[in-house]
Amino acid sequence: MVRDQSRRDEPCPICEATTQHVVTIEVRQERPDGENCAYSREPYRVTECTVCGDSRASRVRSA
Repeated sequence: MVRDQSRRDEPCPICEATTQHVVTIEVRQERPDGENCAYSREPYRVTECTVCGDSRASRVRSA
């Protein structure tokens, strides 16, 4: 599930420069099976470089 999408200038380790990235927030299920799998969803920040196409995801830490 994608909640938000925007474009931002961020450093890209592949391009070795600051490039424009498409940034989204996705809710991902971390445990695909087990009795508590319905409660294992966490938000992830996903960035994709518009120059080279490199995509990275990082879990959003909760307070």
